[in-house]
Amino acid sequence: MSERDTVEPKTKTVCIIGGGISGLASAWRLRQNGREVTVLENADRVGGAIVSRQDGGWLAEGGPHSLQVGTAELWEALRAIPGLSDAIVESSPEAKQRFVVKDGIPQAVPTSLGSAVRTPLLSTRAKLRILREPFIRPAPADARESVAAFTTRRLGSEVQTRFMDALIGGIYAGDTEALSLKHGFPTIHQWEQAHGSLFRAGMAHVRVRKAARKAGQAPFKKRIISFREGMATLPRLLAEALGDAVHKGVTLEQITPTEGQWRISWRDGGEDSERKASVFDELIVGAPAHRLSQLPFPPEIRQTLSRLEQIDHPPVSVLTLGFTREQVTHPLDGFGALIPSCEKAPILGVLFPSTLFPHRAPEGHVSLVCFAGGARNPSAALEDTALLTEKTLPYLAQLLDIRGAPQYRHLTHWHRAIPQYGFDHATHLAGLTEIEKKHPSLQFIGNYRHGIALNRCLEHALLENSKLA
Repeated sequence: MSERDTVEPKTKTVCIIGGGISGLASAWRLRQNGREVTVLENADRVGGAIVSRQDGGWLAEGGPHSLQVGTAELWEALRAIPGLSDAIVESSPEAKQRFVVKDGIPQAVPTSLGSAVRTPLLSTRAKLRILREPFIRPAPADARESVAAFTTRRLGSEVQTRFMDALIGGIYAGDTEALSLKHGFPTIHQWEQAHGSLFRAGMAHVRVRKAARKAGQAPFKKRIISFREGMATLPRLLAEALGDAVHKGVTLEQITPTEGQWRISWRDGGEDSERKASVFDELIVGAPAHRLSQLPFPPEIRQTLSRLEQIDHPPVSVLTLGFTREQVTHPLDGFGALIPSCEKAPILGVLFPSTLFPHRAPEGHVSLVCFAGGARNPSAALEDTALLTEKTLPYLAQLLDIRGAPQYRHLTHWHRAIPQYGFDHATHLAGLTEIEKKHPSLQFIGNYRHGIALNRCLEHALLENSKLA
């Protein structure tokens, strides 16, 4: 065959349904790897749960407030996104301290052996109980164990009541009794199975890090980052890099498998807009779990996807309040405070964003962010800003010694917030695997499948997902 007769391989086309962070990051990686991508987003904006609002010097986040970058690979992948490197702001050293509330007082979480011995968060009996952890046998690998049961078994009831309950409220807005350890914290489950105890797992990790240092491999310094104009900068810059491949305000009309490919028809505007249709080699679905069965797939696929409606997504309200610095006596010298359910508080916790990052509040002011609702108390996730402030402010004022009314307030309410990884989570997801086996050119992605944290969504899309290579 002559050079003239050489046939160039056809560029594979990929449709991505959903312009949240998983969909956009996947599209960006596919574009970098030579695919032709089309992103179809129902809303008139991209980013999904990532929402930032700037208002007269205040910056209010409605979703994630920061991104933890734990590996050099993710750090470099993020910095490769056009314009993102210049927009990054790293967390202040003052924000390293975390608090957990006990008896209405924020107490610093121990960060060393000495502070752990002295902490008032646990009784002497509870501290001694922790020392038994290396001698407790691991549970069977297939044990149906909650986060609460695991923590109590390995570390004692006080650690569960005071620390883990507060932590799960902050991460999942969840209930430790209903959250599956195996599905919600697979790494911790694997540590116990591989090493027999958390203590031995920790020591093994230390040995690996020491060996890496000896080999001249400096460990990556974990970073907590955001962006000058808020977290919404990340999806915005991804969308800008993808250009006209991103379609917003889309109404999907039909998704049909056809000879290993996918015929998709949609409208970019209302019912009067022009109907578009195209055949794609691959289809990636990044819509939220509770919306999958509403997509216009054939009936047999929609029926299977209806199982995912059983995944609980309790409501959460995110209330940003602003004060003058003089109104707040507490030094706000940390990341924020988590509140265990035994405190009977109206909120799950409070963040100190103006300590964490610059330009979150006007000069001489501070901002506080309260989270209400979740699996612990869904009825507390109120949609009315004034009413939620009225319910929240007395407790917050006592907790941080605040005087007077807030100078700024902003509320973001999520009817369905964070997916809860319960005991039947694998069963709920089994249908996705069935569909993907039947249709190899189809893939489902999202925080209900690969981890709820923003960094996990990005790691899966930018680094791990072999189908995007």
